[in-house]
Amino acid sequence: MRTFPFSFSTSWNFRDSRVGRELMERILGLGFSSVELNYRVTEEMLATIEPMVEAGRIAVSSVHNVFPAEPDPRFDTDSRLLGYEDEELRLRAVALGKRSVDWAARLGAKAVVVHPGAIPMDGGGLAGPSGLAGEAYDARLKELYDAEGPGSPAFLALREEFAAYRERALGGDLERITRSLAEIAEHAAARHPGIAIGIENRPMCHQVPDFRELRRILGGLEGLPAGLWFDTGHGALMRKLGFFDDRAEAEALAGKLVGVHIHDVAGTSDHVAPYEGEGLDGYLGIIEAAPIKVLELGKKNSAEAVLRGAEALAARLEARSAARGRGMEEAR
Repeated sequence: MRTFPFSFSTSWNFRDSRVGRELMERILGLGFSSVELNYRVTEEMLATIEPMVEAGRIAVSSVHNVFPAEPDPRFDTDSRLLGYEDEELRLRAVALGKRSVDWAARLGAKAVVVHPGAIPMDGGGLAGPSGLAGEAYDARLKELYDAEGPGSPAFLALREEFAAYRERALGGDLERITRSLAEIAEHAAARHPGIAIGIENRPMCHQVPDFRELRRILGGLEGLPAGLWFDTGHGALMRKLGFFDDRAEAEALAGKLVGVHIHDVAGTSDHVAPYEGEGLDGYLGIIEAAPIKVLELGKKNSAEAVLRGAEALAARLEARSAARGRGMEEAR
């Protein structure tokens, strides 16, 4: 069995067992030798994963904040998290981020993936003219996309309304998020050199940051070990909804690229195995450039689909590498 040239996230099978060793054995059985441990992995699971890492049976490429799993929903990965106005909550979120960095170092990982925050679910009381706020905007925009298409008057009007709403509802969260990330990155630099903080682009329009905000955040983190963690499926969804050209944005930030989450999309559904949806050919250059490459799939993918997708992706990356090698030979 071949070993794939990318890591594999436990997002696919964390529900299958409370025994970490069993999760790792299933991933190893597919042909992966490296994993990203997602934010649902508990300390109980780590009790049987860590000995496998120490024995060299499996490597950990990255961990996903908040890590290990945090039961308090106020610090869920889709919460306001690093942008809380309440300083006690913000500092607790920062402490959890630092804990993720400490665990990454303990497991030999090179990066911590972070979802920084989201507009408050109630929009801070600033619902738009439609009466929608927070996640409800994302759900409605995707409903309209699927039902009427991205050029429909209803879709375009709601997207314009959302853009104005986002500006109002975000408030001071961006400044607090930048400060929180700086505190976590400073901890990494001081305690665990070599570990980077990867700030992930998000799949829902109310989540933070979008690419414009990401550039502002990174500008406030100059000199610290922090950069972009690019997610292909998340980017594709936001491109479909007309918010950003995700590939151009990622290429513009190539010098700050920490890693990549790789998955395909089908309509407005993501976390599909590569080439089991709409394909990833437009992302291959970004995937190649990423220092850490992680296949991040949902449970909806069968083991057979995972293997087909991994083989298809690996073959295309190998073909690009071979073509580049031939070009270099011909240039000599």
